[in-house]
Amino acid sequence: MGRWVRLAATPFVAAFLLAGMALSPLPGWGAPSRPASSPLSSPAHNSRHTNPSAVLQRLKDSSDGAPLVAAAGDIACDPKNPRFAGGNGDKRACRQKQTSKLLRPADAVLALGDTQYENGAYDKYMKSYDKTWGRYKAKTHPAIGNHEYISGTTGYARYFGAAARGPGGTPFYYSYDIDDWHFIVLNSNCERLPRGKGSNGCAEGSPQNMWLERDLAAHDEECSVVYAHHSRFPAGNDKGIEQMADMWTDLYRARVDVYLNGHGHSYERFARRDAKGDFADEGIRQFAVGTGGVNLAHFKAHRWTRTMNYSDFGVLYLTLRDGGYNWKYVSIWGTYSDGGRAPCHEADDDDRA
Repeated sequence: MGRWVRLAATPFVAAFLLAGMALSPLPGWGAPSRPASSPLSSPAHNSRHTNPSAVLQRLKDSSDGAPLVAAAGDIACDPKNPRFAGGNGDKRACRQKQTSKLLRPADAVLALGDTQYENGAYDKYMKSYDKTWGRYKAKTHPAIGNHEYISGTTGYARYFGAAARGPGGTPFYYSYDIDDWHFIVLNSNCERLPRGKGSNGCAEGSPQNMWLERDLAAHDEECSVVYAHHSRFPAGNDKGIEQMADMWTDLYRARVDVYLNGHGHSYERFARRDAKGDFADEGIRQFAVGTGGVNLAHFKAHRWTRTMNYSDFGVLYLTLRDGGYNWKYVSIWGTYSDGGRAPCHEADDDDRA
């Protein structure tokens, strides 16, 4: 794990498989009763159940030593939530304990924001997040969400420490490498960041955007992942963040492979899209993974949606291979799964216009 992760010096196929398999859930993985199943836009779906332990073991065995990263956002319930139930939750909410059990094989954990509800007060982190996902804190690379700002960011910064900031002390955006993969963590709370010469804290001319452009230019890794709490385009029941348009354009031009976000309290995989959000074979593949435990929210499919789930909490795994990656959504009840593989964009000297 340690040999794979190194902080950047600057702050800053066509095949897919969809399957839902499984036996009845094992003790400790959650109660059998579940929310109603989500409709799926993908033609391949199976209502059988799968043992999550078996899925995780297969992931580990099939990785051939390649790094495994696990990602999700919208994680830990407020300890005062009536559904908290001592951290065990109920069938519809506060399942952070169960999703944390899915993190065991991960070499790195990407926390996609709203890590602690209803705000990021330090005592809430210690009573809820820390007892579950906090067991993997040493290998967690967090993105900040909007709930962390409700109480001010002091609790978030205190809990995650140096891991939440870049080497230059940037306000919760930074980059790092895992093997030959480059990871960029953005702060999508655009209105809360310094604007500089931009119209907001994410726009062209803002400190974050200028940092992003420098970071992208400084790294010529073939494979790259970018993540933040919010989505540029509609995802789940989230309308998307228009202020992120300039940053998304930069990511597209730099041939970024994968974009991850939370916020929508659901799981959704999208068709690849270009800077304007149109379908593009060489575009960015986005996964919205807001299924970390707090609750799930119903939504309608978008025109870019390839598969969707709002009925089973879980995490997304990426297997970081040489020149490509595998993805696998692993759920706590085994009622929904999404998986596939893809090559990275080929790096070249001609970035897209």
